Amino acid sequence: MASPSPPSSPLVRAAFVILTRATPERVVYLKSTLYFLFLRFNAKFRYPVRVLHEGDFDDRLQAEIRAGLRGDAGARYGASAIARYDSGRHSGGVTFSWTGATAASSTNPAGTFDFGAGYGYAMGKITPHANWVWERSTGIERQMSFFEGVEYQVTDPFAIDFSVQHLNVVGGGRDTQFVVGITVNTGHLHHPH
Repeated sequence: MASPSPPSSPLVRAAFVILTRATPERVVYLKSTLYFLFLRFNAKFRYPVRVLHEGDFDDRLQAEIRAGLRGDAGARYGASAIARYDSGRHSGGVTFSWTGATAASSTNPAGTFDFGAGYGYAMGKITPHANWVWERSTGIERQMSFFEGVEYQVTDPFAIDFSVQHLNVVGGGRDTQFVVGITVNTGHLHHPH
């Protein structure tokens, strides 16, 4: 599925590549990801976007996803709560979020709730961690996913994380992903006067 944006300028030396499948859950995630990518970033920079799939996105589904990028009716509203507690080498946290659609469709559920919890234990520059997420969207079977990984603190403001994500261990569309993440702490984003 090609990007709905016009061809990129010759100066662009990067592109977004998204790997996915046409399961109901993945279609919701893809539509949301593309919507915010084009709303927040690609409206200005117009990088090419390529969606790679297993041939399971038929013409109707591709057209539906493109239509969502070009002005799908309604909006999504929601709220999130995040709590974290650190004690010595131990770090734990919980999250709760809800989003709702003003105009629901087959790829834009009326409501989505999720609850997550995680724990990490610092051992010098290495922190093993585990997380759990429960999610329920209108019209889609509830899902539980588990994640585990190791973060390596290269320097004080820079860390690399290697994780394995077991998506939908309970619920449809089970999948496993390997993820590498980078964290850069820029400190305060404002300068004192």
